[in-house]
Amino acid sequence: MNAAPQPGNRSVPDALETFRVKLLVILNGGETTLSMTERMWLTAFRVAASRSTRRLDEGESFDLSFDALVRCRTKGKDDNYRYVIRACVNAHHNHLRAARRKPGRARERSYNPWGGVDARLDLEDALVRMGKVYPTFERVVRLRRQGYAYAEIGHDFGVGAKCAERITGRAERCLRAFLGEAYERP
Repeated sequence: MNAAPQPGNRSVPDALETFRVKLLVILNGGETTLSMTERMWLTAFRVAASRSTRRLDEGESFDLSFDALVRCRTKGKDDNYRYVIRACVNAHHNHLRAARRKPGRARERSYNPWGGVDARLDLEDALVRMGKVYPTFERVVRLRRQGYAYAEIGHDFGVGAKCAERITGRAERCLRAFLGEAYERP
């Protein structure tokens, strides 16, 4: 993949467009005169390329750095050497992170409209079964599902909020046992 910067494919200020053309000359092995600022940018590009954990080809690396430079320019930070280097290095890291998350490697999730219904039915069944053995736990979980705060649950049972929070935790762990191992938690 040739990701070398191409003139005219982005809306960039004239100074950066001029630098892009000079960058293309440099990438193609030619020589050109650079201003002090352009030399600083080129140095930042090379530093970012050298810090990359996975070596990208020079064109792709410079393209990532150029995009970062355009963002620096919009923020008015294109004359700050350290800021430009950090932006270029971050652009490389972001690119490599996105490359690791390839669509083929991601977990495929198919749409199952009945999954939520099944989960609610399983939950209701588990609550009924748990209520036969531990009626207090059933009541606590139902109150929590209705949106009651720990303090309100505690007031209902005559205990403090912290105690209600601990009871709720125990009730939820008990409910997970009634749901079984096959139940997938969202």
